[in-house]
Parts: sequence; structure tokens; C-alpha cells
Amino acid sequence: MDNTTLPYVTSPSLMPKIFEKIKDARVPEKFTQDFLREKLNFKGGNYMAFIPLAKKLNFLDNAGTPTEQYHQFRNPDTSGLAMANALRHGYKDVFERNEKAYSLYPEKFKGLIVEITGRSKKDRVVQLVSQTFQILKKGADFERKGKIVNTNSTPEGETTEEAAETSHEFKMGLSYNFNFVLPNTSDVKVFDAIFKSLLKHLPGK
Repeated sequence: MDNTTLPYVTSPSLMPKIFEKIKDARVPEKFTQDFLREKLNFKGGNYMAFIPLAKKLNFLDNAGTPTEQYHQFRNPDTSGLAMANALRHGYKDVFERNEKAYSLYPEKFKGLIVEITGRSKKDRVVQLVSQTFQILKKGADFERKGKIVNTNSTPEGETTEEAAETSHEFKMGLSYNFNFVLPNTSDVKVFDAIFKSLLKHLPGK
């Protein structure tokens, strides 16, 4: 990247592969090149551009530590919203000019980049900024209202177990099956004695 503040990489099509992989991989204390190369198995030089891109999109802080947005992106319920917020953060200058920038045709979007950077529309950086945004926005949900919330939070002073008990009624029942081998006899008194004993000692009696 050069002095252009808008995020871009030279191989935009590679970035979604990494984003998909981090949804399933463990969250590292620090997202390093070694983690990207050895744990996620992205070893080409072009993949290394992911880390500065993720920092500009607020998925990683300046030290490479995964942010809350990183964690929310891994949650299928909030993944699209997390990516939308990431793009709004990284392309803040674009969204200040047009809050619906995500809905613009690529050529119109490039026009905003030209305004911000002062470059020509055919400039390679303008092309890459636009391509990076267009590819990443495929995984974003811009129409969802509101900000990301902590889906694991519980009311203040209430434990997770207590929250589960108040939000779901839990019922449990037990059933029993008994198999008996009756004696080979025709004496009705023997059978009467057996069944009277069973009724007396069955659970719940």
C-alpha cells in the first residue's frame, strides 16, 4: 500500500478465502504472518497483505490482536453485519460522501475514490481500491439495522445458567420398562401375589 488511506490489496480475490478460513480456525492471541502461513496455510506472498488490510478494517488492532469485530465476524448470526461495519470503518471517507456507497455501480464508486485521492479513474490504485471493496462487500450485510451487540451477554447480575432457566422452560420425565419371567404354574394365587407385590413397589406408588 502507498499513502492512500483507503484500504486495498494487489490481489483482492484472495482475501475472501482468508476471511472464510478464520471463521473456523481458533482465534490467535496475535494474528501474525506465522499464524497466517502455518495455521491457516496461506503461504504465498500476496496473502501477507491480509494483515494490514485487516488492521485498516478494524478486524485487528495495531498490535495484531483480534478485535471484538473479528469475533463477531466469526459468528454466523453477525458475520454480515461485522463486515459491513468493517467496510464503513475502513472506507469512512467514501461513506461520508455517500452513505449508500455500497449500492453504487463500480464506476460510480470509482468516482468517489477519484474525489478522495485526486487520482485518475484509470489509475491502478483506484482500480484496486474499488476491486477490494466490491469483493469484500459480497460478504457484508449493509441493510441490517443497528450495531453489533454481544450475543453472549446476559442481564447484569444474572449468570448464564440463570438466564437459560428464565428464557426456557425445562421439563424432564422418566419412563420405565420391566421384563418379567413368570413361573410355569397354573395356580392363580401365585400370579395374584406377584402382581400385588409389583403394584406395591413400583415407582410412584
